[in-house]
Amino acid sequence: MTARICWNCGVHAQMHGMQLASPRKDPWHNWAIPMQCGHCGDINVAHVSSVYEQSSHVYTQFMEEDGSIASWHPNRLDAPDFPDTPREIAEPAHEAYVASSNYALRASILMARGVLEAICKDHGVTKGQLFQKIDAMESEGHITKSLKNAAHAVRDLGNDMAHGDFVKTDPTEAQAKQVLAIMRLFIEQLYEQPAQTARLLGEDPDVPQPEA
Repeated sequence: MTARICWNCGVHAQMHGMQLASPRKDPWHNWAIPMQCGHCGDINVAHVSSVYEQSSHVYTQFMEEDGSIASWHPNRLDAPDFPDTPREIAEPAHEAYVASSNYALRASILMARGVLEAICKDHGVTKGQLFQKIDAMESEGHITKSLKNAAHAVRDLGNDMAHGDFVKTDPTEAQAKQVLAIMRLFIEQLYEQPAQTARLLGEDPDVPQPEA
């Protein structure tokens, strides 16, 4: 047996192989095998490099350790909500998380990079390339120097891809997660935290109000 975090219930549970008469291959020539979550019973699909036939059915006989599992689908989507962020920024940000959860790492990084540029424009910073926009965000007091440097790291990582040079880039899951974390910092500091603070000061009588 093998285990994973189920996309549906979020529990790290045993996945039980299911019998099937006609397995299918994905575009990468891996077998797509349905596995049932031992906790909630929902289906998780394992894309494996080999299966073994027995009688008229195909049974899965593999362990995660032997490398036969190429990937799992669907993955559990762990995307934050951005209720105080403009829709034209929050929705693409959510799509960046969706792309990453489905192993579309280049798409995720490019979407996050685009979100950063959209945030710059939303704050009136429209001149120049993304490099100049990021610098202007700091010089105009919208972001800190450390956040500016983080944004430049995202720009650097996605720059070749943004200009069609995909041969030069092969991003890892760790890099995609880092990019999403930086994008999230941008959104939280520029939209979510100010809105939450305003509500807190305006609605909570126990919070001291600033002097006029």
